[in-house]
Amino acid sequence: IEKMWQFALEQSALDRRVAGVGIVGARFNWVLGVIQRLDDSELTGAVDVDYIGNGHVAFYSARVLREFGLFHGELFFGNTEVEYGLRLCKNGYRLLANSSLWRQRRELQNRVGLQIRAAWTSKTDWRKYYVIRNHIYMLKTQGRYDLALFHAVFQSFVKPLLTFMRSPRQGLIALRQNTKASVDGLLGRLGKRVEPESAPRDE
Repeated sequence: IEKMWQFALEQSALDRRVAGVGIVGARFNWVLGVIQRLDDSELTGAVDVDYIGNGHVAFYSARVLREFGLFHGELFFGNTEVEYGLRLCKNGYRLLANSSLWRQRRELQNRVGLQIRAAWTSKTDWRKYYVIRNHIYMLKTQGRYDLALFHAVFQSFVKPLLTFMRSPRQGLIALRQNTKASVDGLLGRLGKRVEPESAPRDE
């Protein structure tokens, strides 16, 4: 915390556009509409990112919070920090990650050289509903209706079909869950719409 606090002070003194800092972040791929992990070679100095991950010692400027506003509470759960980061960056603010602590964390967790593979089947629990809904809503509010529609179709039809091939029961659950999440995201139906304890979970 002490190291991150010093990092925050140093970076905000260099540039008043710095809205927040953290140990870990990521960039957003606007071609595919997905979060993109930074390569190990990119972890040098103060790293510009599109959002700071929750739980990674994030510091946000009180001045910026007063000027710009807070997190979108109606999202309820999932992608809240991504949505906020993208809004900040779109409005000319910067978010920075501490590369030395980030690399250190990757080394401690044996994640150096890690290649992330996209999941082609669906998880079926309440968390996934909110992640899908908020992702699609976020794309729409960023003006990328093409990506919002693409992800709605992919989540509502393609992933449930692939899940069905593995487990018919889970595929049907994914179809209902993902379709509801996609429609709610496109229509902007926010807030708590699925009770955390009521949604079916993966077996």
